[in-house]
Amino acid sequence: MWKWIGAVLLLSGGLYLGLSLAGETRRRIQALEAWDNALALLAGELSFRLPDMAQLLEILATRTIPPARDTFFRAGIGLENLGEQSFQDIWAKAVTGGGGGGLAPEDMEPIVSLGSFLGRCGWEEQRSAVETVRQTLTLRASQLRPELGRQGRVYGTLGLSLAGLLVILLL
Repeated sequence: MWKWIGAVLLLSGGLYLGLSLAGETRRRIQALEAWDNALALLAGELSFRLPDMAQLLEILATRTIPPARDTFFRAGIGLENLGEQSFQDIWAKAVTGGGGGGLAPEDMEPIVSLGSFLGRCGWEEQRSAVETVRQTLTLRASQLRPELGRQGRVYGTLGLSLAGLLVILLL
């Protein structure tokens, strides 16, 4: 009986391991969607309110969800070092400082590039740069969605198969 309980546990663990690998893609899509919403809010703020950078980062840090909220919060704190560092450096550290929040390095590149536009150009150029990054992230999320279903099935089957092989070897 203990052998069968162990076999069931091994199979369940293999299936969980396989499905958790597909969960990384799901977290990446959720992070891309969070950034899409945050950048839409940023574009709206740049179009209608035009607050200074400290106010803008504070507004965004309170009205967005992670990982974007964490980035805006870190950038707001980093403004204390604005004389010693450029805003572009502060922004890059804020984006990459939290480990990406589920984003892949290639997803963070366009977000990091925003640091060269925010606060330096006119509001129209800033809004245009934000919209360009937003379109890039939206495209990446739409490319990942079909892959997510396929990955879930493949990784789940692979995890279950490897666990089944281990059960056969042990029994």
